[in-house]
Amino acid sequence: MANYPQIPSAYTREAYNAKSKLYLPGVIPMAFYNQYLAGTAYDTSTTATSIFTGATSIGSLTLPGDFFQESLTLPEQELGSVTAAPGGIIIIHAAGVMGNTGTPNLTITAGLKDAATYTAYSTSGAVATVATTSPANWTLDVVMQCQILGAASTAQIFAGGVFHYFSGANAVLESIPLANTVTTATFVPADTLTVDAQLTWGTSSASNTITTQMSYVEMKW
Repeated sequence: MANYPQIPSAYTREAYNAKSKLYLPGVIPMAFYNQYLAGTAYDTSTTATSIFTGATSIGSLTLPGDFFQESLTLPEQELGSVTAAPGGIIIIHAAGVMGNTGTPNLTITAGLKDAATYTAYSTSGAVATVATTSPANWTLDVVMQCQILGAASTAQIFAGGVFHYFSGANAVLESIPLANTVTTATFVPADTLTVDAQLTWGTSSASNTITTQMSYVEMKW
């Protein structure tokens, strides 16, 4: 059996660098969170809830507070030249099933918790969903990228994505975009960042339900 590297239980820059021969920074992504069993169904609530709630997974959603502050220099011996780039990139992939009654609003956000405070770097706003026949398939894809390293602990972050789902009996593909947004943010190096994406129903009903069946988060540096 091939000796594949293991997803670390907590991300550290040292763990990333130790695998650089297999996961070349900035070129090949490193998955640091992998959900392989369904999480908790989200319904009957109008409170924002993480898509990762109740998931069975390996790895971690946490990153060091200075994740976006570190510029990348790719090793000359591996690429033939030295390449400098801004800080990190985070990519979220998720999929599951959903159902609704009527056409309730749904709000989707993606962002980071810095310590206990969640900041959405991209949001869909409240969008009326089209009637679905449960279980309807959905997918979510989000990217958060450091575009400019600022002074001190600041960074310019680009974030955006899209939520796809099927209306009817998995008959018509619908899309809810998460707005492409650029934000100048300040991070505390000593803090811990937690990757998150959250959902909020506009109407509370047991028939308005979303379950995340799988997700993984990858990073490039």
